[in-house]
Amino acid sequence: MLGTLQSAAAQRDSAAAKPADDRPLAERIAEDPEGVLDEHFRSRMGPLYNAYLQNQDGLNRQLDFERIAREPADAEMLTKYEKEVDDFMRDMPLEVRARPGSYARAFKFVLANHLDEVADMRADRKAKEREARERGAFVEGPSGAVPRTRQPEGLSDLEKQVAKGLGIPEDEYRTWKTKSQFGT
Repeated sequence: MLGTLQSAAAQRDSAAAKPADDRPLAERIAEDPEGVLDEHFRSRMGPLYNAYLQNQDGLNRQLDFERIAREPADAEMLTKYEKEVDDFMRDMPLEVRARPGSYARAFKFVLANHLDEVADMRADRKAKEREARERGAFVEGPSGAVPRTRQPEGLSDLEKQVAKGLGIPEDEYRTWKTKSQFGT
């Protein structure tokens, strides 16, 4: 990418360094027909080419940001560093910005500048995910004991003998048993 930037900057500087020939194209065509045709082509197609590059730049930015945002961890960092990525790409030549993947590479470059913060954010995110996963792994209730359920209303033979031995009617014994057993 560095080589691409250097070549684009060199082309721009060399184009600016050439002296401008103010003579009409018809006079210069005899001297340099290829140069005159190139200049004429650039003058006619330049606005269309620039419009295409600007359009492609916008599409690449949108597509790259959408791809980055698909990963939740990267989406969080994109919202944090989006302005910095745009600032970084603003200084790039339009030809570079129009290339597919240029904004994704710029995002990685910005993340590399904030490596410690990115590592901390990713570690915190993984710890939270692991904690949530472990929390959901234990499905056992709060106690391993068998839950208490109400027993049938009738008295067993043994309970009838105990009530008879105490001299209490079975209905009264049943009421006492229910209150002591369930607290009602």
